[in-house]
Order: sequence, then structure tokens, then C-alpha cells
Amino acid sequence: AGATRPPLAAAEDAAPSERRALLEAIAAGADDRAVLATLDALLPLDPAGGRAARSDALGGTWRLLWSYKADKFSPLLGLPRPVRPASLQLLGPAATGTVGEGRVANLLLFPFGV
Repeated sequence: AGATRPPLAAAEDAAPSERRALLEAIAAGADDRAVLATLDALLPLDPAGGRAARSDALGGTWRLLWSYKADKFSPLLGLPRPVRPASLQLLGPAATGTVGEGRVANLLLFPFGV
């Protein structure tokens, strides 16, 4: 009987083309439906099983590249690029010190030291 691979390793092997498709759709300014379709292809590869806030598999600091209706989270994310803040999400242990265990922290980093 062969050894089974951890789900994260299997996801890393399968993800490059799906990940590349998502990043290309975002970079091209594709409409929301097109980006959401590329996200659907990545969902089965989620090593955290939809529980990123409680999983170490995706823990860390992530920079938001695209968000469906981001302006609903913060109208500041609708500002033009030169003045739009960068949006970061802290997941897993990275968020614990900021918002407590099992939660996601959303941070806005303003340009020009504002």
C-alpha cells in the first residue's frame, strides 16, 4: 500500500494552473463573474476546508488582490490606486494577537504614511 500525501501537498501540485488562471483574470480586470468562476476551480483545493480562520494550513498575512464587493467592506477600497489603501488579511496564528483565536483580522495600510 502506498503512502498517502497530506492534502496541502496534493493541493500544491494541482493548484498552479488554477492559481495562474485566477491571477490572470484579476490582472486583466475581468468582470466579477469571470473571477468568481476561476475561484470555483480552486475551492476543491482549499487545504483549510473553508475554515481558514481556524487552520494553520493557510495561516499568515495575505494581501487582498480582488474582492467581490470590496467597497461594502470599506468604501476606501473603491478609491483610485494612487490613494487606495492596501488591504491585508491575517489568518490563523497571525490574527490571534490582533483579534483573538479563530478569527480573521482585516487591515488597511494607507499610502504615504497616512
